[in-house]
Amino acid sequence: MKPRAALSRKLTAAPHWRRRDGALRSARREAPGPAFAGAVLRPESGRVLLGPCPRVRYQYWPEPLLQINPRYRSVSTIQKQVDDGLLDPGCGEIFRVNGEPLSLYRHQQEAIALARDGESYVVTTGTGSGKSLAFFIPIVDAVLRARKRDGGKRTRAIVVYPMNALANSQQEELKKYLSNVEGPAPVTFARYTGQDDNDRRKAIADDPPDILLTNFVMLELLMTRQDALDQKVIGNCRGLWTA
Repeated sequence: MKPRAALSRKLTAAPHWRRRDGALRSARREAPGPAFAGAVLRPESGRVLLGPCPRVRYQYWPEPLLQINPRYRSVSTIQKQVDDGLLDPGCGEIFRVNGEPLSLYRHQQEAIALARDGESYVVTTGTGSGKSLAFFIPIVDAVLRARKRDGGKRTRAIVVYPMNALANSQQEELKKYLSNVEGPAPVTFARYTGQDDNDRRKAIADDPPDILLTNFVMLELLMTRQDALDQKVIGNCRGLWTA
């Protein structure tokens, strides 16, 4: 018995067939050349067969996808914002990449200025343009300044996410930047979601982080469930800055 051929990335099929909704599929292209081994779709049976493929006239190829990502304009750096007195000096130590001060796009610079004036803002820009930093830099700046003023241990900001995956991702980003500072972390943070067990939640209640990362469901439970643990976590958040 001959061994089955490896699955090819190409999918061969009859010239056309009808889907369940009756629409005629005819996005076919002629594909001259020798037969190849791979997967064959049998329209009459609706099954995909693996193994040597017969010579067929038509193959399905995806349309080419071209995308253009805009290049966002860098207008400043974290260090320049520090030198101009717009950010706490600690931000210059935290927000660095490969030892160099982080460059800022225009929308990040504008967000820092708005936050410094106590204004609310919404950031709408493309993927990979640093939307998270547009609010994390002002939050970290506010935390650093608040710790110098009162030095008390409490939660000073809550960042609310629509899903745990985003909270997890941003937790790693904070770790990356805070690792630029040697010694005790100048800003502390913790995740408080359904992924964390009761012991972890109790530790957060007993030792409140400066920044609490959570989701909207857990935040609602914290404000409405009101058991002893929830009350303690919420009690640590008096006077916080929400984002």
